[in-house]
Amino acid sequence: VEGHVVNPLSQETRTGRAHLCPDTKILGVDMDGAMADYVLVPASNLWPISDDIPDHHAAIFDPLGNAMHTCQTVPLGGKTVLITGAGPIGLMCVAMAKALGAYQVIVSEVNPARRALAAELGAVVTSPEDLTKTLAGLGAGRRPEVVLELSGHSAALRQGLQLVAAGGDVVLLGIPAGDVSLPVAEEIIFRGLKLHGVSGRRMYDTWYQVEAFVRQCPAVLERCISHRLPAREVQQAFDLLRGGQANKIILEF
Repeated sequence: VEGHVVNPLSQETRTGRAHLCPDTKILGVDMDGAMADYVLVPASNLWPISDDIPDHHAAIFDPLGNAMHTCQTVPLGGKTVLITGAGPIGLMCVAMAKALGAYQVIVSEVNPARRALAAELGAVVTSPEDLTKTLAGLGAGRRPEVVLELSGHSAALRQGLQLVAAGGDVVLLGIPAGDVSLPVAEEIIFRGLKLHGVSGRRMYDTWYQVEAFVRQCPAVLERCISHRLPAREVQQAFDLLRGGQANKIILEF
């Protein structure tokens, strides 16, 4: 299910930008989510899943779509990509960036377990404290041409702006808890940076791209899923997430 329910008559929807519709209602945020006994969505939001795609892979199409939309916002081929935040979507972005031809993927993450997962997916991993030193170790003064900001932390955003190459792209998916103060003149205007906001998934371009990725890289999805629990153990699933002990959890009915 595409979890964004939009107004079919809005200007954005009618011009092929439904993911930016100002009247969007999100399942589980603005309307009952999938913890309800029944969920009502427009038929056009349903995405049929082929039998060759396992159910536990189909269950994470939504976050995979966020990752795909993020990675497709700017060309990544041949570029050094810095990903700040290695939660479930950040880890998916590691795999997608490499699949899209990124020269090198660097991940900055505070959680050691998530750094280990990012390393398994082929990223150079580091902590925010050691990020500058890690980039210096790449040699030749190379800086990342693209930053994918997925943490939602203001400090990570500021660090990404400081470290991205002049003229580079900063793609923002992480949601800050509040307003963020940025050095617009020094870091953005004078250095010619481009900031891109990413909202949800492109309806429905991203879904076709995700379906292709799932078929081509099923092993990657297995690494991104840390637990598969019976649905009756939903409270344990939330506890694992809150404790930072899990990545993406699948509930099985």
